Amino acid sequence: MNEESLIGLFVAMVSFGALLYLAALGELIAEKAGILNLGVEGMMAIGAVTAFIAGAELNNPWIALLIAMIAGAILATVHGLFTVGLGAEQVVSGLALTILGLGLAAYLGKDYVGRTPGAELVPVDWGALSDLPWVGPILFAQAPLVYIAILFGVTAAFVLGKTRVGLALRAAGESASSADSAGPKIIKKEEKQEASNEKDSEEGKVKEPKEAKEAKEAKEDKVAEESKEKEESVETEEQKENPKDDSKSQELEEGKEA
Repeated sequence: MNEESLIGLFVAMVSFGALLYLAALGELIAEKAGILNLGVEGMMAIGAVTAFIAGAELNNPWIALLIAMIAGAILATVHGLFTVGLGAEQVVSGLALTILGLGLAAYLGKDYVGRTPGAELVPVDWGALSDLPWVGPILFAQAPLVYIAILFGVTAAFVLGKTRVGLALRAAGESASSADSAGPKIIKKEEKQEASNEKDSEEGKVKEPKEAKEAKEAKEDKVAEESKEKEESVETEEQKENPKDDSKSQELEEGKEA
């Protein structure tokens, strides 16, 4: 492997690594908020195919990038709607999103297989820095998306660690109850689960079969009769054991009446 091949390999590593870094950054923010998103791969696939289609049709890389961001945001909204709004299981929703994204991307891109990209982001020229051996082409001759990824990373670190918004976001993921009591309105998964369980129990009570109700009432009546019979047997035994006390009580009652 010669020098040019090694440089090309490292250039590709930085370029593709920036794309994975952006996806990981989005997942980091979601995790800090308490949301597990396993559908990142499907979102990336949809973003890639929509960007390619838009670039081939419009010949504008920045519009293609914007459309890709919107497509990924739509899938993220679907995941948020199911997990936060409806209280669905996050793992199941994320895996379903991955399958949906990969399948939909394959379907949308089948007519564009073999076509060349209509528009590409031109690498940034940093002047003398881009002419440096090894370091120049690897770090200072990349597409703008690489440097945007670095800017996004620094911004995300500052927002999460130094701002009130970041504090509320982290608090929502670490302790939703504490964050909710502090001010920001938090949709807690535990509350939705309890409400769902109460609703299911109420529906179960309403849908309880008539035969089961009758059997339950018959059982309760039987238990009440048995307890009554036991009390009567105990009273009769006490009367047999203490007949004198009963005669005295009867005399006292007759005297009162007289």
